[in-house]
Amino acid sequence: MKPFPTNDPLSLEFLKSISLFRELSPEQLEKIRRTMKPIHCRKGETIVREGEQGDSLYIMRSGEVEMTKTLVLKGANRNFEDRDKSITRLRAGEDSFFGEIGLLVRTVRTATVRATEDCELYEITKPDFDDLAGADTDLGLKVTRALATIVCKRLAVASQDIIKLTTALSIAIR
Repeated sequence: MKPFPTNDPLSLEFLKSISLFRELSPEQLEKIRRTMKPIHCRKGETIVREGEQGDSLYIMRSGEVEMTKTLVLKGANRNFEDRDKSITRLRAGEDSFFGEIGLLVRTVRTATVRATEDCELYEITKPDFDDLAGADTDLGLKVTRALATIVCKRLAVASQDIIKLTTALSIAIR
């Protein structure tokens, strides 16, 4: 990943289309825009690696990425085998962003994200967000509230997936 020069800065309308920033005023959107760093990724490049520490949110301006998780399978008399399983693809223009937990806490990444085509991304780091939120507590509250809503929705989906998988496993081993 490398920074890319841009003559086409992010518009406030584009930022307003991202659910994390929908409640922000034009002045607050401008603060977010000034904080974001543009990054260009080539097709096939890994942007985020599962298990590594992360503290950045990425907004997709163009391109597509695939998110994968490593599955560890243990069979009878076999060693562990690592296998990657595609869990989703994100395409720019679909309110696409990833790494949102990194704005709340510095933690290990839960998935690997690879560019499936050339991508333009915008990154905001936790330290930069913390500085913004400290200087403009209204901005911090609005974005944190939006983050909490998104994380809760994703947790609910993950919980349902666990129930489905547990049910399928219970049926399979009967």
